[in-house]
Amino acid sequence: MKLTCKYLASCRGCPLGHLDIEDQRNQKKNKLTESLKNNLPAAMIKNTVYDFVFPVFDRYRTRCDFIYSEGKLGWIDQDKKFLPIEDCPLHVSKLSELASLITKLPWPVKRGSMRLRVSPAGGLGLWLDLANLDIKEILTNSAILSELLDKEVIVEMGQKGKRVVRSGNTFKLTDPTPYPWFKTEVAGHPVDLNSLISSFTQTSPELNLKMIQHLKSFLVDQKFNNVVEFGSGVGNFTLFLTSYTSALNVIENDQRNLIPLRQNIAQFGLQSKISIFESVHSFFKENKNTAGLYFVNPARSGVGPLFDQPVPAQSIVYVSCHLESFLSDVAKLSSHGFSLVKVTLFDQFPHSDHFEILSYLELAPQPAAGGGV
Repeated sequence: MKLTCKYLASCRGCPLGHLDIEDQRNQKKNKLTESLKNNLPAAMIKNTVYDFVFPVFDRYRTRCDFIYSEGKLGWIDQDKKFLPIEDCPLHVSKLSELASLITKLPWPVKRGSMRLRVSPAGGLGLWLDLANLDIKEILTNSAILSELLDKEVIVEMGQKGKRVVRSGNTFKLTDPTPYPWFKTEVAGHPVDLNSLISSFTQTSPELNLKMIQHLKSFLVDQKFNNVVEFGSGVGNFTLFLTSYTSALNVIENDQRNLIPLRQNIAQFGLQSKISIFESVHSFFKENKNTAGLYFVNPARSGVGPLFDQPVPAQSIVYVSCHLESFLSDVAKLSSHGFSLVKVTLFDQFPHSDHFEILSYLELAPQPAAGGGV
């Protein structure tokens, strides 16, 4: 089975799309296993258990970042030129319908970035990451915003993700306003998760719930004295982790994530369990105790200085969408005495070179001190 798309020859989004899906999957399996073998100490991975999960083929993405250029939505192609896209086979139908609506509007913008999003309940969202002059021009152009809001499209603008609201016959920007754009799990039950359109989330709410189920197989029924989470985002894994501990310290520094994160924590009455730190430095300044579990879900660049010193934890769960930074970070953990117990390739990026890595590491038992006379 192969992906059907007229843009495969030039689009950079699906470089493996010309291959049969089984060939793609085998290529990814080999890439992961060989990369671990070639980049991590043999002793660290000698007992590693591998798993490979391929949960989706097409029509699964509920959000997408586009370039808008002179009336068209698209991306940069393999020749570094703008490629207009009429429809992407990876997008859910409502996302494609929203993209079609966007291209029909007379935007007073030559070029800019737009994120389109569909909520689990079918709500539509548009984030305009544009220059200030373009934002000002759009706010004064009542026809465009009127049509969007009349069709119940939620609109955010600018780096801070401010919400557009109607004020009489005009429009203005108000504070960022979270909305249930996503889903996670709390106490074993799927729940709505608030975020901004501009906040980071996984590619699909349903895939996210499947990922959480797999992470539960790592943790089983363990209870940790406390948990440290690095890169909590809007609280996707944060809320799920509260079932495993009564004390959770989270590290997150992106203001677009902190607003919905605090709202999500309060919505489920978890303020007494969770403490928020806005930098690794501020966390270590106030916390010297050993944690039962470190749960890290960093950006593509990895965890930065977090693993430069011995990690005060017995177990680590590392979730990554970027193989190179994952390998670099996990190699540091070897020198701190950790072994890679389980690793799963969870493919939420079919037809691309990328995949999600779910991993579980444990501190290797230290040999008993030898006796002497």
